Amino acid sequence: MNKEVSKIIREFKKDKEISAFIKKHKLSDEDILNNFGTFFDIYNHHQLLKENMQKYIEEYGNNTVELDYTDGKISLVSAPLQGEGTGLLEFMYYDFELETGELYKNDARIMVLTKVAQFIQNYQEKKYTKGLYIHGSYGVGKTYIAMHLAQIISKTEKVLFVFFPDLVRNLKTSFQESNTESLILKIKQAPVLVLDDFGVSSLTPFVRDDALVAILQYRMTMNLPIIFTSNSSLSEIRKELVASSDIAGNRLYTRIKEMVDEVKLDDKNYRLR
Repeated sequence: MNKEVSKIIREFKKDKEISAFIKKHKLSDEDILNNFGTFFDIYNHHQLLKENMQKYIEEYGNNTVELDYTDGKISLVSAPLQGEGTGLLEFMYYDFELETGELYKNDARIMVLTKVAQFIQNYQEKKYTKGLYIHGSYGVGKTYIAMHLAQIISKTEKVLFVFFPDLVRNLKTSFQESNTESLILKIKQAPVLVLDDFGVSSLTPFVRDDALVAILQYRMTMNLPIIFTSNSSLSEIRKELVASSDIAGNRLYTRIKEMVDEVKLDDKNYRLR
């Protein structure tokens, strides 16, 4: 075995999954050499996953490969993409791609970004933490910041990111259908929930009381955090709710108020560029 091949095999063994596979099946360097192409392929898959997760998903979708040892033969088999940052961020009612990238950081955003950082830290340290209600004018970056939060949390936990206006439309038209209950249950039980573009002007009594209040009550009982983005402040939300129904409106407002820290994003419209 020449020095270059020996060097590459040593690199293979630095990969935790490959190393664990080698130890589990008591493989020798000769076994690795006889299956060099297989180990080389899995090593390259792992390197791309570490270096650029998004590029990997674009190229291979939500599937990857893993090593298999059956009847003394080593091969690669297809497997669902698992692990850190994969398959844990789910979008609902988005027929467009949410743009992501580096967050703008300026004086207008300090309070919001500080709150987001505190939420992420507390959640990752498994400390109880309230959710966030991020409000501000159109185009200031509320969804962008919520997406940043969701991507970080989804490295270790399931996040459901819901476009709220389409959720309301769906519930309005399907409240008598059998799948409505399972939809509400899914939203109730998501470990972390983001309701993007939240508003109450178009809520029906069913959506308000049987869906939204039920979702919030369950999540409050189970200490499951929720993130809202909205063009309206909570005081503005309260006015709209009370105008439609004093008792039911106050019930919904109270649930939201108890579950979140409100923070305003007061910045320029980044869509006007």
